[in-house]
Amino acid sequence: MRNFAIYFVILCPAVFAENTEDKTVAQYTMEVVDGFCLQNQDNFKNIGPLALSVGGQSVDSAGDPVLREQGGEAFLVPYFGRKYLVSYANGGACSVAGQDLDLNNLKPKLKKSLELNEVHREESLTQISEWYSVQKQGTFNGSLIILTYAQNYKEGSISFMPASVVNELK
Repeated sequence: MRNFAIYFVILCPAVFAENTEDKTVAQYTMEVVDGFCLQNQDNFKNIGPLALSVGGQSVDSAGDPVLREQGGEAFLVPYFGRKYLVSYANGGACSVAGQDLDLNNLKPKLKKSLELNEVHREESLTQISEWYSVQKQGTFNGSLIILTYAQNYKEGSISFMPASVVNELK
């Protein structure tokens, strides 16, 4: 019962709430990004206790130099029958990765919800990276959303970099 209450309070409301019984994979992905990354933009260290409280498992991040150097963590988080890799780097960004993120439906929903403006796009032989600036007035204005995904595959990640970090980089 406690886990259900935490799911309800943290992951369901906020920026991307949708009132349908037949949610898409994209909607579930947006809820995870919102609940873990956006809602914790002021202190990514809240992500660890939240992930563990909903049945997530800590993942060894020793092989990732950014997480190791900046004191970040990674967690495998279950959400409505799906598993997401949620990671963060202190003073950096928060990312959600998974299989079949339903990018065809996810990108338009993100663009509409946060009023995204594409600021950079990079393609290699195997990977696409799209950078968007959040234009919506409010808490997330000036933040970056970065979609990274393999060409012709369904796996990918969504990264969120708060405006406070973006401003430090300028």
